[in-house]
Amino acid sequence: MDTQISNRQSVIQIVKAASSDIMTTLGGDTFGFALGLMLLHTTHSAMSFGLGSIIYPLVGLLLVIPVGNLVDHQPHRLLILGSKLAGILAFALYALLVPWLSMPMLLAVMMLTIVACCDKVTTTAFTAAVRELVNPAHIKTLATIEQAAIATIQLVSPIIAAALYADWVCWYRVDRIGDGNYFGLNRTNYAFSSGYSFAGR
Repeated sequence: MDTQISNRQSVIQIVKAASSDIMTTLGGDTFGFALGLMLLHTTHSAMSFGLGSIIYPLVGLLLVIPVGNLVDHQPHRLLILGSKLAGILAFALYALLVPWLSMPMLLAVMMLTIVACCDKVTTTAFTAAVRELVNPAHIKTLATIEQAAIATIQLVSPIIAAALYADWVCWYRVDRIGDGNYFGLNRTNYAFSSGYSFAGR
């Protein structure tokens, strides 16, 4: 017999789901945009900047049937936790390997493919588990709040990624050059000039 989900439990689950969507989308989109900037700066290839835009739809199309069958026959909770753990391990492995490999493009393609697979499993399993999270009266509310949160973060994340990447490059070059004149106001101007130079290449 199914357990009835109360309105209070549904509201709590909506808050949890919205918070999870915000953190996941903000982290993933910020990283993806910053990764594109790094590859553009490293390889000077416009295609490298749009790797995520190519890989994510392709992986999503190829995994529609396999992931659907997997979600139908496996516990949703375990699938979501497993895919999140695999994504975290992929990010950690990328951070460890990228300073030592001379092929950043290949490593980025492999990492983005793994993360795209994990996101596909997470999204499909979460969609299938909606009725296990909230009662029927709150399903539309959950979907609306999630869509609004994701849309907002997708607008903000490129700005955050560009600012963080320009700031990181500024600090990296200051450490390499060892010139104290880059700090303070000059440092801020240098960060903005670095960001514009990447966009113009």
